[in-house]
Amino acid sequence: MKNPTVAALHIQGRRLRYAEIADTAEGPSVVTLGQHVLEADLTPAILGVDGEGAQEGLDRLGEVREALSAKRGRVVVPPSAVYSFFVPLPAEVAPRERRQHVLQQTALVTGMGTVTDLHVASSGVRPAREQDGRPYEWVHVLAFPEEARTRFQAAFELQEEWAWMISSEASVQVPRADGPEASAPFALLVGEYDTHAEFSLVREAKWHHAQYTEASEHSEDLGYSLRSFLNGLDVSPAAVGELAAYGDPTTSAHRSVVEAELGREATVLNPFASLMGEEEEEDPSAFVPCIGAALHALAD
Repeated sequence: MKNPTVAALHIQGRRLRYAEIADTAEGPSVVTLGQHVLEADLTPAILGVDGEGAQEGLDRLGEVREALSAKRGRVVVPPSAVYSFFVPLPAEVAPRERRQHVLQQTALVTGMGTVTDLHVASSGVRPAREQDGRPYEWVHVLAFPEEARTRFQAAFELQEEWAWMISSEASVQVPRADGPEASAPFALLVGEYDTHAEFSLVREAKWHHAQYTEASEHSEDLGYSLRSFLNGLDVSPAAVGELAAYGDPTTSAHRSVVEAELGREATVLNPFASLMGEEEEEDPSAFVPCIGAALHALAD
């Protein structure tokens, strides 16, 4: 392998988590693990918007850089902090035409006449229904200020560019123990945070769809958002054979609402269960997006 170690950073509110993973003969192994808690939200500092605590956030990135040896990796951000959406696009088109479709859809979603100031990335997720006899596929589009990439590259002193992911996609990369998903088509991963809750639907261990909802004081709103998410995809609760939670922190109140909606008990994801190396974190599930993103980079 060109670079035997990879790293990932997960930016969530005031917390900056990071992990470095090595590819060994015995399997992936944790090399470095840590987190910083800042005085202010780190997101504005990373996404190119000056705000309270911006310089502190950039300084912390420098500290993390010194703790890591990996030259490649992933940056993980909340879906609520960027433009993240799914769109059906023609499957059999030239790359240039496909790119035009992506940029057009991004302009519509963002309401911008031009998206030249945005970094726009896309990836195919799954087949979609044919339209006019043509094959289509669902594509995930991620867009955020171009300045964010520049600012991150400079603060982290990177020579190679790191790909960016949303946390709901990164969580899917964490291996889960074989469970009841085998008896039903889907698994549902629920991420719980102070700012939002995120849902990731998984089918045959692959990302199927995702959505997030803003944080609410009322737990029942979470149940409504979950029902809307599944109904929009024409997925019944009975089709979800596995329910897993992660986040910062996972709360029993929210978890009980989701369990009631699906009629099954949730497990709390431990991303270190299948990894080598030491792990001493009090709340392992908080590192699910970080570890998932690192494993995604390792597989490239």
